[in-house]
Amino acid sequence: MPEPEETAPHIYRLKMPPFGPPSWEVSNVYFAGNKEVFMVDAGYPTPQSIDCILNAWEKLGSPKIKAVLVTHAHLDHMGGLSAVEEKTKAPVWTHRLEAEFFGEMFPQERVDKTLEEGETLQADGVKLHVLHLPGHTEGHLAFLEENTRSLFTGDLVLGEGYAIIVPPRGDMVKYMASLRRMAKLD
Repeated sequence: MPEPEETAPHIYRLKMPPFGPPSWEVSNVYFAGNKEVFMVDAGYPTPQSIDCILNAWEKLGSPKIKAVLVTHAHLDHMGGLSAVEEKTKAPVWTHRLEAEFFGEMFPQERVDKTLEEGETLQADGVKLHVLHLPGHTEGHLAFLEENTRSLFTGDLVLGEGYAIIVPPRGDMVKYMASLRRMAKLD
């Protein structure tokens, strides 16, 4: 089972187990903070993915999850929400446009709070700035950690391969504008 890897102070990456065809890039789940953390994205809706997430959370000492921050409402980023919510009692936060899509496509999931560009979120040891970077989806969010400058990009940037942009929720012009904006972040 994959272990959480500290990529920067107070930032832990969990590379999810493979899901789908071998050519699919696996998504990551991140924990940001210390005794209180944000969890960024919630993996796939498979028992293996959910076990991996909960095992990593326990290896980190089962810190209080202030919120699960969902970058966008695609199954590989929010599929494990129900199980994570049940075990950790963590609230779910995302952009309002993604919350609307949750209601249409995933009525069993709930969103407790909607986030907008410019908000600042704090947990023990981290301060995240909310960035609305549409294109992959209309309400796609990224989170910039103030001290380490770590950027949680969701599917705006992939480790390898390319993001799929599917209208009407995806928009290539907005996606390219978001990439240009992201490239200018200091």
